[in-house]
Amino acid sequence: MTREDFAAAGWLPWSIVGFDTLGRPDRTLYLRMPRLYEKLFGKGAMSQVTLAGLLASVLVACSPVRSLVFTLGVFLTLVSGLILQVRCVYGGDGAQQMNTILGFSLLIGFNGWISPLAGVVALGFIAAQICLSYSVSGIAKLMSSLWRSGNALPQILSTTAYGSLRAYKFLERHTTLARLLCNATVIVEVLFPVLLISPKGLFLAFLIWGLLFHISLAFLMGLNTFVWSFIATYPALYFVWELAHSALLPKWKLLL
Repeated sequence: MTREDFAAAGWLPWSIVGFDTLGRPDRTLYLRMPRLYEKLFGKGAMSQVTLAGLLASVLVACSPVRSLVFTLGVFLTLVSGLILQVRCVYGGDGAQQMNTILGFSLLIGFNGWISPLAGVVALGFIAAQICLSYSVSGIAKLMSSLWRSGNALPQILSTTAYGSLRAYKFLERHTTLARLLCNATVIVEVLFPVLLISPKGLFLAFLIWGLLFHISLAFLMGLNTFVWSFIATYPALYFVWELAHSALLPKWKLLL
């Protein structure tokens, strides 16, 4: 996404996206002060919000955890993400929601005024959310005859919004591979929570699958924001996996 996407000739102009206030609680305020909303959500404002979020992310990456600078960076990143979530209502809902979960979790669990135990709870919450996200998505696919038949991926890739002509034609010629990819995606997503109690080799295999999965979606479907938002949860998964195995390992040894 670039600043030109928010321009009048872009694919997310406020003159069009503004109609989506119809179902929002601030609809009345928008009708009373349309110029204010134009200033808040126009191209110039969105450019500033995006830049602020980028600079805040650099602060988070470069500052010590729990420091004032880290907390400020997390706060600004969260605010910019929330503004973008209000402004951009198409194509990135899952990534935006995950970014919000990450932002609130880091802000609450890793600020300098709270017990370190809150950080442990925050990481556990993030891990639970990402496992739930994958498994619910997998269950939904499992209930779909389109995914079970192996036709889902070719049909998705044939669309204009999320498609790739080359990938579509390739899977159309290789129906067995298409079916294999569909079934593998469903199985891995449904079983994703199992990785928290799995051996390390299987755990790493799940994470590598997730990385390759989101990178492929970024290249084929343009869902590039999912790479950063979902992969950012993997350190929390690793922390919880380590915590679970440190508690379970002595009991497994007794059973053996």
